[in-house]
Amino acid sequence: MARGSGRRAKSDIDPEYWCEGEGLVEVQKWLAEKLTDIQIAKNIGVDRSTISRWKKRYETFNTIFKKEREVAIVELVNSAYKSANGYYYEEEALDAKGNKQTLKKWAQPSAATLMFLMKNWKRDEYRDRWEIDHSGALPVILKGEDQIPD
Repeated sequence: MARGSGRRAKSDIDPEYWCEGEGLVEVQKWLAEKLTDIQIAKNIGVDRSTISRWKKRYETFNTIFKKEREVAIVELVNSAYKSANGYYYEEEALDAKGNKQTLKKWAQPSAATLMFLMKNWKRDEYRDRWEIDHSGALPVILKGEDQIPD
């Protein structure tokens, strides 16, 4: 059975192969495809907890996971920024004669994404809850009939 395809006995799995050897290339490919740790563990034939242990034990293995996560975060931020501003995209459609043509369309800016980005990037200016200092005493002025009798 080829490595990375299906379950094997745990004793058959060589951590050196996956964490420092040729298997590391396969793991990197899976990370680039945005597979989760659980999916990668399943591909290798180990538990998710084994992946965590290998990350602690093998620096190279841990580093590729961190780098791929950083790339994914940058891609998500760029995607959210694009969504907040709106963007053009191309879509293929058939005309009345059945010919394929490419249409350029505009995706409207997303107000929800814009609000999310502003609330997270500029917290002091765009937050829902404001903290107000209530220290100090407020004077109470009573007039006319409202006065308290002695």
